[in-house]
Amino acid sequence: MFVSIFTNHYTYVLQPEKVSAQSQLGKVPVKWGKLAMKEVQKKYPAAKILDYQHIWREKKKDGTGLERFTFSIKQYGREYNVHVTIVYDLETKTVKDVQFIEMMY
Repeated sequence: MFVSIFTNHYTYVLQPEKVSAQSQLGKVPVKWGKLAMKEVQKKYPAAKILDYQHIWREKKKDGTGLERFTFSIKQYGREYNVHVTIVYDLETKTVKDVQFIEMMY
């Protein structure tokens, strides 16, 4: 089973072990999308991922980069969004932090 998500610039294909993305404007950070999905699965092992979207990318003056994703998940009968922000070193591409924000609806 897979889910396709279409936005103005990106097409995302979700499969349990695969995340791929294509963009008319350039490549979406597939590496970070895979990492974000892995981290969500680790933090919410009983959850089913319903939807996924890359929200934005930011390069900071201190040499770090930010990638923000939103996941719609269902766990224990509840559906909610989880914003995942990956903070990494722009030069070495090593992850410094992964942050989660739950948004209930």
